[in-house]
Amino acid sequence: MAPTDKSAPITRELPILPIRNTVIFPVLAFPINVGRKKSIGAVEDALSNERYMAIFAQKDPAKENPGEFDLYEIGTMIKIIKHVKMPGNKLSVVIQGMNRIRMLRFYEEGNSLYAQVEVIEEEEAYGDEFEDKLDNLRKIAQQVFDLSPQIPTEASFLVRSTDDPSDVADIIAININNIDTEEKQELLATLDVNERVDKVLALLQKEIQVLELSNKIQSTVKGEMDKAQREYLLREQLKAIQRELGETDDRQEDLEELKRKIKKVGMPEDAEKVAFKELKRMARMNPSAAEYTVSRTYIDWLLDIPWSHSSKDNLNIQRASDVLDEDHFGLDKVKKRIIEFLAVRKLKNDMKGPILCMVGPPGVGKTSLATSVSKALGRKMV
Repeated sequence: MAPTDKSAPITRELPILPIRNTVIFPVLAFPINVGRKKSIGAVEDALSNERYMAIFAQKDPAKENPGEFDLYEIGTMIKIIKHVKMPGNKLSVVIQGMNRIRMLRFYEEGNSLYAQVEVIEEEEAYGDEFEDKLDNLRKIAQQVFDLSPQIPTEASFLVRSTDDPSDVADIIAININNIDTEEKQELLATLDVNERVDKVLALLQKEIQVLELSNKIQSTVKGEMDKAQREYLLREQLKAIQRELGETDDRQEDLEELKRKIKKVGMPEDAEKVAFKELKRMARMNPSAAEYTVSRTYIDWLLDIPWSHSSKDNLNIQRASDVLDEDHFGLDKVKKRIIEFLAVRKLKNDMKGPILCMVGPPGVGKTSLATSVSKALGRKMV
């Protein structure tokens, strides 16, 4: 699709098509979807006349019914090439960019938005210096196109084959990925071609840096993935060879043994899920890695917890009091608090994980008191 001839009257009355999250440049043809009631009305008005419309980008894409001050002043006059009705009372429209336009007056007519617009005639740029700048623009654009696989190959051909500098700048602006709607609108509103070429050059330089960094990151990630896949394949081949030779893989046996222990120890479902997750993580590690030892220690610790073993408390308050008095002289307040704690346990036997915390400097009797409590309850002291 080649750029079009830009001949049009100085001013026109045109139906308006507000557009969100994009900017239409006066070059090439584009498909767009139309769904808002007033937009469909504007398209129908254009189809019943000369098929010409004015497209203006919205400042706020969330605005459902934009008014005059919700639209940018500079827009594009387009011609409808083709339209197809879609399900849900929507239209798919192929439009051809024609000219830059300036909104002079905004008004509503029937179910459509209208504007009186001024067609902007762009001044041509000349001179050896500008031609050198244009050649540089084409060269850098080609570098961007080569780095970005998402850009269609037609864009490269159009940039090389188009003579009009304004069209060249617009075609490149359309195909730059990492610029937002406001930056594209600024390029549309830059009427001086020389200045617009400078702005596009600056955006291309930024785009090259982004693409080169992105490609570098992708290459690094791909290299790491290839390395991981290669190691996995080699490990699987090694296992197959060892099986054929009748040799055992001690590490694999160790992992299988841990797996059996996790299933056997009787963990709650949540704890078992964590243990298997850590085991799977450990299986992917090199045994010489420091993290391997950390994971192994964590799994061993989970296995050592007596998940399915418990003892029955002997909540005999008199016995507990006798044991505390026998083992400790004095400490009346502490012993009284322990007896109170045990009495509450006896009255409310559905308590979950009650904790009695003893605090004090070394040698005051914390450990010996805990030993007495365990002896009184018939619990194992750890």
